[in-house]
Amino acid sequence: MSSEASASGKAFAWDARDYARNSRIQEEFGRKHIELLELSGGEAVLDIGCGDGRLTAVLAQRVPRGRVVGIDSSPEMIAAARETQQSLHSHLTFETMDATALPFHAEFDLVFSTSALHWVKDHLAVLRGIVQALKPRGDLHLTFGARGTLGGLQEVLNAVMRAPTWRARFQGFESPYGFYGMEEYGPWLEQCGFIVERLGVVERDVAHAGREAFEGWLRTTGMPYAERIEAEKRPAFLREVIDRYVERSPMDAEGAIHVPMVNLVVKARRRD
Repeated sequence: MSSEASASGKAFAWDARDYARNSRIQEEFGRKHIELLELSGGEAVLDIGCGDGRLTAVLAQRVPRGRVVGIDSSPEMIAAARETQQSLHSHLTFETMDATALPFHAEFDLVFSTSALHWVKDHLAVLRGIVQALKPRGDLHLTFGARGTLGGLQEVLNAVMRAPTWRARFQGFESPYGFYGMEEYGPWLEQCGFIVERLGVVERDVAHAGREAFEGWLRTTGMPYAERIEAEKRPAFLREVIDRYVERSPMDAEGAIHVPMVNLVVKARRRD
């Protein structure tokens, strides 16, 4: 996987260039997980929610004799991945695809995804597709936002949505995120035919270098909220979110804004 692009059936209109400028956190986190993968170099790998393909290309470097396929439900992200990454490796391809409707059958040694699957609500459908896509004894490595991530930021977003200035724009709004915990995921994995090797939660503090960096991250990670607002009024909406959040969680001495993140980490293997 590459970055936090929509991997679900709901494909948002992503600005791939804006995402590339404001996804340092997702890229750094993903690179750390790629470094932990035990690969021989000849594996076939599927990256779910590949975004603009930067991390998918890193996966391709790790398997020079293998094959890597990156998928994302965003046509804009896939276009960017093909333009900037596909020519770097002859064994790397990208496809626009819904993660809940994978068409593969026993094709991959590894299915990988980082910072993407919290954009999907129906994780059972994803896991059923993954177990079909994997070869027998194939590996699954997932990391994504879990229940409790964002901490007070989610409460601030909810409060701003209810504010008189904005609430009409959020009538009928339904969060696209699927934030789950170990209590759901363990049974789901076993139900879908996986042997669980690791299932845990990683808590981390994410620091944004000031208001501008925080706004860029909000504009992309919080895009389902921001896109409800007319383009000319969107900066005012984001400023209100930032003002309220900083009032609740002040900047540190260096001017950084901190957000608590919670990730679910999954390592599993398909049964024979």
